[in-house]
Amino acid sequence: MSKMLLEKFADIPHGKIENRDQQSYIENALITSWDDLNLTNDFTSMEAYKLSGRMENIEWNPPLLIFIIERHGGTVMGSSRAELFKWTVDTSKHTATCQQSGHRQLKPMSKRYNAAKGAHEIVSLILSASQDSRLTWKDDGQIVVVNIAKVVPPGGSQQTEASRRKRFRNECEKLLADEGWQVVRYNTYKRPPNE
Repeated sequence: MSKMLLEKFADIPHGKIENRDQQSYIENALITSWDDLNLTNDFTSMEAYKLSGRMENIEWNPPLLIFIIERHGGTVMGSSRAELFKWTVDTSKHTATCQQSGHRQLKPMSKRYNAAKGAHEIVSLILSASQDSRLTWKDDGQIVVVNIAKVVPPGGSQQTEASRRKRFRNECEKLLADEGWQVVRYNTYKRPPNE
């Protein structure tokens, strides 16, 4: 197999491949040989068809063929970035090795969220027993539920949103504990017993 690839690439100039016809030729040759390679360090589950039209920055430095592939696994979870993976195919050893090589921003990142500032605002409303759409008061005002979806703005990946909510909740719990409030459950707090 490697001999076949080496033979197929014999007329390809060494170095970075800029010519689209040569890029297409290399891509097709690699796709037909992909299943014969020993994939090492492949945490991307790369299959041959995923190479089609996606190989970037192709370099041919015999016996090594090096290229970048953009993967979108994180975007399924709402990420605004695609992961970039660098592949090195060693045609003399029948191997293809993968390593992560960075990210590419596909769309603007969601606006930064200041959890401490948000928590201070909500805790101020709680301590003053304010009526606000972000708060639901229960048990004659003894318990308050923070409507987290109205406090922490949606946006970004699920991981980003979960992280923002956790930072907000931790800050709220700390500020309210300083005032004697108790945590009942997530986003739910009880007044101090003497109030």
